[in-house]
Amino acid sequence: MNPRTYFAVPANKRIVVLGLIVKNEDGSAQTEDIIFKQGAATKLAEVLVNSKIPFIEQQIDKTVVNVQADINAIGSSAFEILQKAPGLSITGDDVINMSGKAGVNVLIDGRPTQMSSKELANYLRSLPGSTIEKIELISNPSSRFDAQGNAGIINFGQQVKKFEYQLGVRVENAAVSGNSVDLKNNNIKNPDTNYINIFPTAFVSYKLNEKNIFALSYSKRINRPDYQSLNPFETIYDIYTSEKGNPYLRPQYTNNFELKYTYKYAINVAVGFNHTKDYSQTISRQIGQLTTATNDNIGTLDNAYLSISSPLPINKWWDGYLNVTGFINHYKGMLADGKLDENVLGMNYYIQQNFKPGKGWSMQLSSWYNAGTKEAIFKTSWLGSVDFGIKKSLLNSKASIRLTMLDIFNTQRWQQKVQFANQDFTYRRKWESRGLRLQISWSFGKTEYKARERETSKDANRIKIKS
Repeated sequence: MNPRTYFAVPANKRIVVLGLIVKNEDGSAQTEDIIFKQGAATKLAEVLVNSKIPFIEQQIDKTVVNVQADINAIGSSAFEILQKAPGLSITGDDVINMSGKAGVNVLIDGRPTQMSSKELANYLRSLPGSTIEKIELISNPSSRFDAQGNAGIINFGQQVKKFEYQLGVRVENAAVSGNSVDLKNNNIKNPDTNYINIFPTAFVSYKLNEKNIFALSYSKRINRPDYQSLNPFETIYDIYTSEKGNPYLRPQYTNNFELKYTYKYAINVAVGFNHTKDYSQTISRQIGQLTTATNDNIGTLDNAYLSISSPLPINKWWDGYLNVTGFINHYKGMLADGKLDENVLGMNYYIQQNFKPGKGWSMQLSSWYNAGTKEAIFKTSWLGSVDFGIKKSLLNSKASIRLTMLDIFNTQRWQQKVQFANQDFTYRRKWESRGLRLQISWSFGKTEYKARERETSKDANRIKIKS
């Protein structure tokens, strides 16, 4: 802070400035309330800015996850961090859902990943959390982004006027052709597709006052099949299970609408609706004991959701964050084994509690949970985790030691059932999610920066107020 800043403060009133450390002339920290008296000048040696970056930051058009503000992020993978991002859920077969809907486009530094869901999951598991600065969650992207990803965009690592709007349109052309050769050297000519699409977007926000902001957005999105979903080559997992792509799979088109309300740039409420046509889903067919899975365009999906996020400032040493997202999906279509007309409910939450008892100690207790739900013909059981971390800063914060324990109760156990027409089977999956990690870190170089102004008069170190 510039030491010559002028504050307009009523006389005999207390000033509380969050994120500031005020020092007296003798170098000691000012712990008492500072009372500014009219006509008097309070002399301070310096003002140090010691701002705190929140783990979750709500902006009017996106949610930002500041990874480095999370005690448990260091030592975790990008995949583990994404599991507890607000409004997201990851299925047991590594499909990322946003607000209860699949079709998320993942970017790395703004660039598309161009990977299948399994390839992307493996990449994110290999990406250390320490290399990620932030993760942006955009539920209704503007036209400056590629139209791919009908559920939204995740990008790994604004001031609002009284009235602000954005209008955009994006034109894209896609051409797909392919040729496959099977194990018997038979050529399989896949159908060629060539199409042009127009994707309009609209965003308008209204700032009622300094505390209340409203935003309304619309976008048309597409979710094109990836290479593996189109490849008719059959992958055999065991003597009972196999999977293959569908070269006739069509892209999905979605119209998204969202209304968002933000209070004090902290509490965020979003309600949205989207309609997807040519919705595609992995569909399993069972013949005897043999089960074959492939992707099909099964019909339409209507998705409506409500998301509430808020910081939890309890006292000066205890704060937290909470996000709860509820959704309802309506699947409607015709499958080879029968008619599909299903309404399903779902919910997920993330809650974080941070404790700073003092003397360099900090602790974090967090939990995420995905309630049991249904995706087309697949019924998924609940999934969740409880994590704990403790950190001790040493040597004037130049070094630190932290201990984290992930999935304390070992509850990351994925289960999915299918009971549709003549199908009756269950998938189960368990990965090594529970772990204990110890990390020691040391910072080199200058770690503290002070804003100073060259003294030009005897009043240079004074903070003055206007009467």
